[in-house]
Amino acid sequence: MAVNVNIAVDIAALYERFFGMRPLRFDVANAPDQQTNGKYGTPLTATDKLGRVYWMPVQIGPSNSELMQLSFPTVSIEASVTNVDTYLTERQGSVSQYIYQNNIVIRVRGLIVGQNKQWPEEEIAALNDLKVKGVPMVLKCALTDIFLLHESRQGNDTVIINDLQLPNQRGDIKVQPYELVLSSNEHFNLEEIE
Repeated sequence: MAVNVNIAVDIAALYERFFGMRPLRFDVANAPDQQTNGKYGTPLTATDKLGRVYWMPVQIGPSNSELMQLSFPTVSIEASVTNVDTYLTERQGSVSQYIYQNNIVIRVRGLIVGQNKQWPEEEIAALNDLKVKGVPMVLKCALTDIFLLHESRQGNDTVIINDLQLPNQRGDIKVQPYELVLSSNEHFNLEEIE
């Protein structure tokens, strides 16, 4: 006989314990005149497994029809460029020359919370399955869309999973922290020149 038990989980406290920072608390559900979608149509909020509305949902998968909703995510982006500095003789300073836009590095951190005080083995396995596929993944998130769907990238929202980390869970069987390190994926048509 299955017993359904409600579990009180303080996601902010768990996030602080695992990642060393506490996310800001705000009431998304009662915000007046709330925008519901980003510029590219991606939702700005979603409802988690515990029935709570949260900000900035993230979905990832091998195609638009096979997207997995990531649990309790936070997103950070590193968008850097490579410049070459040339120092001038008998003058102060240098001349910087823009070379190219580096890959966009996206870090998604979150917490996988198991149902009914159970270890979230299936969810962990699903993340690992995405990583081992070794193919570009579609990433849907309003924040990453700004960088990935930019016209300079021809609307390409695919990323490569470079790293999946599962930090120590510190003795809590029902919670597993995770971190995905992703980088933008460019589509190139290479032509052989003879």
